Amino acid sequence: FLLALVSFLTGFAKGGFNALAALMTPLLSLMMTPAEAVGIVLLLYLIGDAFAVYTYRGEWNWPVVLSMLPAAVVGSLAGTWLLTVLSPGGLRWLLAVFVLFLVAYKVASDRLQAFRYNPQAWHGPLAGGVAGVFSGMFNSGGPTFNAYLLLQKLEPRAFVATASLFFAVLNLVKEMKGPILCLV
Repeated sequence: FLLALVSFLTGFAKGGFNALAALMTPLLSLMMTPAEAVGIVLLLYLIGDAFAVYTYRGEWNWPVVLSMLPAAVVGSLAGTWLLTVLSPGGLRWLLAVFVLFLVAYKVASDRLQAFRYNPQAWHGPLAGGVAGVFSGMFNSGGPTFNAYLLLQKLEPRAFVATASLFFAVLNLVKEMKGPILCLV
């Protein structure tokens, strides 16, 4: 039942309700190890990414994607590495801390939109790197990514399109982590 629920919610998450995406790995971690949950959720995300990128093709914001993606790829590889070296107990502890971070993000997200933001060149790579680490560890880079995008004041379709492309590329990198790490 839980796997069916997560599969169903993935469709909503990839269709623009990306806050739901942060719940997938914690939900599945109730019935399996966090590392197994990340693998299953990643497969579901890759399927959803294909549909989302097709649906929103060409509507993404290239400057945002390009400023965040290189650091996100490095962060994702680091997060995936942490996923493989930490014990299941250590991962559950980190996942609990991450869920508390999500709650704090939800409380603060409305305030982010009203925040007077002075953009700096390093903000995109920093947000991308942190989103990459969380994405690599828990498939949950969305809150960091969303916080940065909220400050960019994008139109709703451009916001969803940019998220779709960013996470599609990041999820492909995570899927290909073995060949990528062999090259490094």
